[in-house]
Amino acid sequence: MNQNEIVLKTRAFDWRRWISVFSALSFGMFGMDVLMNHIQVLGTNPFSLIPLICSPLLIALSLAAVFSAAWRRMAWIAGLLAVAVGLTGTLFHFVYNLADSGGLAIIEAVLSAKRPPFAPAAFAATGVLMLFVALSGRKI
Repeated sequence: MNQNEIVLKTRAFDWRRWISVFSALSFGMFGMDVLMNHIQVLGTNPFSLIPLICSPLLIALSLAAVFSAAWRRMAWIAGLLAVAVGLTGTLFHFVYNLADSGGLAIIEAVLSAKRPPFAPAAFAATGVLMLFVALSGRKI
């Protein structure tokens, strides 16, 4: 096997592209969930607009990382944005749940899906995957 065949086989399965595709799909699903749930409370909570704006942007950045090596190196933008939005959303969901119904609010929220406390955390976890994509392209 010569050097060109090794390079072609390496390019054929670039795990960073697959992670970027997964992240774009994941941000799309989270975006639909946010659209269905956050649009109802937009009048009472202006912070609900943040994930509505960030989701399409994160989808675009993730798809750019699929098709462009330069954007793959810049995937840290999408990763940090998703982690910041996700962790902030997790904090807001926890605080609102605790304020609404006391100590058992987390259990009630998980069971009733009123303000799911772990949905924003999953958004942040997808951002961590995009950080892995960006860090894997760096030369150490």
